[in-house]
Amino acid sequence: MLKDALARLSRHTVVYAAAGQLSKLVGFALLPFYTAYLTKADYGVNELLSQAISVLGYIAGINMTTAMARHYFDSAEPGHRRLVVSTTLWTALAASITLAGLLALGAGPLGALISDRDGMRELVYLTLGILVLQLLREVFWRYLQTEERSTAFALSAVSMTVVVLVLQIWFVRGLGRGLIGLFEAVLISEVLAVTALAIALLPQVGLGFSKTLFRQLAVYTLPLVPNGVLQFCLHNADRYVLNGLRGEGDVGLYGFAYKLGLIPNFLLLTPFLMVWYPFIFSVGDAERQKELIARIAAYFLAVVTGAVLLISIFAPELVRLMAGKPEYLVAWPAVPWVCAGYWLWAAFQLAQTGFFIRKRTSTLPWLTGTAAAFNIVANLVLIPRYGWMAAAWITVATFLLLLVLTLRAVRPVFPVNFLWGRTLACAGAAGVLLAVGLWVLPADLGLLPADLRVVGGLPLGTMAIKLGLLAVWAGWTWFSWMTGEEREGLKGLLAGLRGRPARG
Repeated sequence: MLKDALARLSRHTVVYAAAGQLSKLVGFALLPFYTAYLTKADYGVNELLSQAISVLGYIAGINMTTAMARHYFDSAEPGHRRLVVSTTLWTALAASITLAGLLALGAGPLGALISDRDGMRELVYLTLGILVLQLLREVFWRYLQTEERSTAFALSAVSMTVVVLVLQIWFVRGLGRGLIGLFEAVLISEVLAVTALAIALLPQVGLGFSKTLFRQLAVYTLPLVPNGVLQFCLHNADRYVLNGLRGEGDVGLYGFAYKLGLIPNFLLLTPFLMVWYPFIFSVGDAERQKELIARIAAYFLAVVTGAVLLISIFAPELVRLMAGKPEYLVAWPAVPWVCAGYWLWAAFQLAQTGFFIRKRTSTLPWLTGTAAAFNIVANLVLIPRYGWMAAAWITVATFLLLLVLTLRAVRPVFPVNFLWGRTLACAGAAGVLLAVGLWVLPADLGLLPADLRVVGGLPLGTMAIKLGLLAVWAGWTWFSWMTGEEREGLKGLLAGLRGRPARG
């Protein structure tokens, strides 16, 4: 039943949201700390190197973990499943060490491409070390997710977050290590995490290697390598264009706004995707898969819409709270645009599911490449004229283009009747209320006594109205969806959130 599927999916998603994304939440909470101890230029270099780990991960084959989850369910035989995991582990180790070793030979010139500041060579070495360890950890974590061992995953993720948090504060504030201290703390935490996971999980999966499985995994993964690099361009090429045209300071300002705009993505989409693909692959029946994708997409995008509206409507207040220095305050207008872009990205993730089910991943690089080319060209044209805000506008346009292209391309492969009318009505209502909250309301309507009007620099009158707008949207969405099968689906969703099976 739909409600049982939603209960199972949401139950594990909640665990992954609470544990797997805890490090992101801590990162958001520490933004005042980072922006207080790092200049805009420091923060810009941090953004560029951190994102470099992402693109290098794609090149080294981090999408092999997706192939692992797909082939894991090809057989229920335990030996096959263990061999899938161990083969993936060996492949990730060899690929990451080879790539990191080659790049380490040119650490000096690579660092100079990013910045002419001192210490760039050491920062590049730290970045490459983090890359190798991160790929190994991702294999172990994907194994736990595929097995739906959310408690073990949570223990590993929370422990790692605590360690990196303590070390970063100690290295940056206590030892005065600055930017290099941030990367040293991450490297040490990755070493400890991979060591603990290896001790716990290697006895279960073994160290076997299958050439046949390697070829199957490679065929599935290789099209995803250029696709991953192109997706990196979708998300991060604007920073490198901005660095070349405007400098590290503008990258830091844009990166700060971008991180706040990503809150709905980190809180909801990333943990959801951790369990989404293993979940939908395990269903088996194609018609059942289509039904679940359509229904769950409608529910999930409604939840994402609420999160996007919340972050966007309070963007000025949020930036004021999180900025450690006044120079970051001008970043708030970019936050709603980034949020809107990642609503479209969430819709794309659900739309592309059919390619993975049919093992037709070779189509994805063409779709992503078209959108990435548009993104880069648009940034080169508009950033010189409009500055870093243009990058935020282009984010929305890029992901809209990608979604439209994907819906057209996936339909002949795996047609799904998405409930777009309902989903777009929900998003459209949120957009109207957001416009009211940000551009129609005055700075403070003065609805409260003068001595209560401002707390911590935040205008309470405006905040009260914005909360009212959120309540209007939530009420309209709630009652418009509470009909027929949607009521049963909601029961399943709530049962999963409470952590117990749904009942008929």
